[in-house]
Amino acid sequence: MKRLVLAAALAVLPFATAAQAPPPAPQGPTLRASVDQVVVDVVVTDEGGKVVTGLTAADFEIRERDQPQTVATFAEVSLPFTIRSGGELTAASDVRSNTEDDGRLYVLLLDDYHVGIDLTALVRETGREFLRRHVQPGDLVAVVTTSGLGGTRQELTSDLPRADAAIQAFIGRGGASRAPGAPGRAATAGRNADRLATRQTSAFGIGDPTEDSMAEFLDRARASFDSLRRTADALASVSGRRKTVLFFSEGVAIPANDDRGLNADLQAVVGAAARANVAVYALDPRGLQHVAPDTAGSAAELSAALLTATQQRILAAAMLRDVAERTGGTASIDRNDTLTPLRRVVEESSHYYMLGYVSPDARRDGRYRSIDVRVKRPGLQVRARKGYLEPDDKAARKARDKSPEPKGPLADLIRRPVPTAGLTLRAQAIVLPLSRNNVRVVVEVAPEALRFDGAVPRNAALDLVIVPVGSDGQVGSSIEGHATLPTSPQDAAVVREHGLRLLEQLTLAPGGHQLRIAVRESVRGLAGSVLCEVVVPEPKGGLTLSSVAISSRQAGRIPSATRDEALETALGGRPPTTARSFQTDDVMSAYAEVIDAGATSVRAVDVSTVIRDAAGKELVRSPQPNANQNVAAGRSFAYVVDLPLKTLAPGRYTLRVEARAQGAAAVVARDVPFEVRSAAP
Repeated sequence: MKRLVLAAALAVLPFATAAQAPPPAPQGPTLRASVDQVVVDVVVTDEGGKVVTGLTAADFEIRERDQPQTVATFAEVSLPFTIRSGGELTAASDVRSNTEDDGRLYVLLLDDYHVGIDLTALVRETGREFLRRHVQPGDLVAVVTTSGLGGTRQELTSDLPRADAAIQAFIGRGGASRAPGAPGRAATAGRNADRLATRQTSAFGIGDPTEDSMAEFLDRARASFDSLRRTADALASVSGRRKTVLFFSEGVAIPANDDRGLNADLQAVVGAAARANVAVYALDPRGLQHVAPDTAGSAAELSAALLTATQQRILAAAMLRDVAERTGGTASIDRNDTLTPLRRVVEESSHYYMLGYVSPDARRDGRYRSIDVRVKRPGLQVRARKGYLEPDDKAARKARDKSPEPKGPLADLIRRPVPTAGLTLRAQAIVLPLSRNNVRVVVEVAPEALRFDGAVPRNAALDLVIVPVGSDGQVGSSIEGHATLPTSPQDAAVVREHGLRLLEQLTLAPGGHQLRIAVRESVRGLAGSVLCEVVVPEPKGGLTLSSVAISSRQAGRIPSATRDEALETALGGRPPTTARSFQTDDVMSAYAEVIDAGATSVRAVDVSTVIRDAAGKELVRSPQPNANQNVAAGRSFAYVVDLPLKTLAPGRYTLRVEARAQGAAAVVARDVPFEVRSAAP
């Protein structure tokens, strides 16, 4: 393994990049629901649909089962946002923390069972447009489908390119959104000047529904309702954030004489959304659409077909409006403008009121209770959920008993699909594909939480739990760790000043995973959680570049409760760190592994080290031809570089590692953002 030192290349560069002050932190919600408190998100708009600000608790009245309630807690949440013009998405840092301010939380639920294949491109474009124009720094986004097919799934993440890739994998599988016996649909027409389609439907074929077609209709309808319900259930443990589901669907046409229980299934969706305080915004991708026949037929046949198609569309639209309005959202139906509904979503997710009250009914029996929120000022409109489900303690205990997730003090944190503040954590998941334990998880605990008044108690320790969640949503086996805090005055002083590092190893199958990581300090009970996404490559998936492990001369200041000697050796005898901010007098080291898994014979692999400034300007490109030095195909070889920082002006940079196999045009790359700051005096 040859170590590269980029001192010479860096020394001749005329660096003039100035450090940029970070943007001001947004004002996040501060209201949290207690065990006995009902918290309701409320959006208030004027007659023109503009969000109203500056209201107080005295402007609201809230009723439960028509009985007035006293507003016990109140908060006006105002998060700044900017509607961007689009452009490329920036990948999130390879290090995740739980120190970000609470942002918005979006789930894009793409109802592939009720979106026609002809609308696939439109749904993809609209979802990707939402990411590029409306999602703000600190927001979390998830992508799921009703069928669970095709790889269109991404757990909640701030890494927008991951969400973008999931959206691009979406394929509409519809045609069954109508009830059996309704007419079909032909291809979509072209787009208008507003980029959106005016669509036509045709291909009439009225007939009595068969048993098979009815079974398929019911299966698809229930799959959509079940996806909505499970999405709401997954968000029930998240508090303090506006939780928004963007439901892309043509809707389910529930027959007026519903004898199959679909209305009951829809009620279960509304109940789950009410329990989780989730707002559903429905977006029908068909836009303005009219029916036109493409086959000959009598006037009576044509009239019957038109009538049936219209009835089915009305019923499907009613379902979308029902689920949206009863959960505090809105439905976008019969319109070709996607920009206005998307902007409305972000506006209402950025400014709202949180009202909390204590219900006089203390029973926790899982029953639905209606609520009604009104504003006293004239001319204003209020949107809020129409009720809630009281927690069912017996059902919750049964669910916990059956769950494969760990039990104990950290169980609640692990179940949450979002980072949780408390014990301040930074974490990185390093994938080394050919290692026995192919994932290393580095967790660093901030020193503030490890400072005790007086001597460190003898029972002071950190408990760690890591739970992987696969791309299919399945929860894997947990990894648990335990580290006793040092009690000697000298070692305790180091921990108090620099914190503590934990390192665990686990083995994951090829594919995407989310790691839910929770740590708890045993004496005072301080705890926190953080999420990391990893992708383990297929063993024969072509040229592969592992994650990049980072260290520095200063990294050793943080004591390690557990170590990985092989990884430390590769990093020049220093431990991997989650730090990405270094002083100018430090040396940053990077280590990665390259596997030419797609080769059938030995071929040269060139590796380049690139440094870019905050504007994306390339400052350094240091190529290393034939970096594998004839390593056998399918075997890994090491990339390691030492980067003296003394010639870099304080500012933000990106280290980029690129690999290209001889004769191949494709480049695989990894980016590591880092910051250089002035040396301490």
